[in-house]
Amino acid sequence: MISREICLITICVTAGVAALIYVLWIFMTRLIKSFNNIYALEIDDSGITNNISKHVFLSWDKIAYFSTTTVQMTSGRHSKILVHTYNPAQLMKINTDLLLFDKNELLDILEQKLTKNILVNNQK
Repeated sequence: MISREICLITICVTAGVAALIYVLWIFMTRLIKSFNNIYALEIDDSGITNNISKHVFLSWDKIAYFSTTTVQMTSGRHSKILVHTYNPAQLMKINTDLLLFDKNELLDILEQKLTKNILVNNQK
């Protein structure tokens, strides 16, 4: 019969190894994306592409407005820009802590692009 201490240690070690493998997997996928020139966030005339965690694209005509939020997690406070769409199920979250860009500057750029798109569509 195996003692409780050994079972507990085995479970803790297994969980630690699984967490380490998960973190390494995320790091390697981000490293591979950077080698393949896949940017974390792409902003162009057609819309926003968020490649931070998975590939998500939103065209400007689907975007209603932007807001910011700060989320308290065990690892600290994390800033996010929320991209609200006309369909609430398509909410995009941009984790600004992972970008080498100021959150407020990014928010200004996004709002300018959205305003420009609204003006262009109103002239058609």
